[in-house]
Amino acid sequence: MIQPVHVQTNFYQVQVLIRTDDDGNLDFTYIPDKVNIDTSNAVISYQLVEAPADTTFWGMQILPANQDAFGAPQISGNGYMLSINDVNGNKEPNVYSVSLMLSQPGNGILLSDPQIINRPG
Repeated sequence: MIQPVHVQTNFYQVQVLIRTDDDGNLDFTYIPDKVNIDTSNAVISYQLVEAPADTTFWGMQILPANQDAFGAPQISGNGYMLSINDVNGNKEPNVYSVSLMLSQPGNGILLSDPQIINRPG
């Protein structure tokens, strides 16, 4: 099942389509590995990053438009990350916490309020 995840920040809203397998776990096979996001200030893209198998963390790196997957060229001090966390481990794999972190020059790290997303199995 594909479910939209909405993350609202003071900067912009990000929508990510998540597909789960029959067991309710994230199915990375059907998640787009890259998508453009228009922030009205700049167009950025995210790429999926999967944590080690023994963790309950899934991350998506959001990169500036002029930065490739290898990190070059890169605007110094600019970085974005959209993280998806399994908040209940394997007990309830369909419940995730979604947060968006932005790092900008002079502003440090800004963390949006995490949203709990209930996903039907």
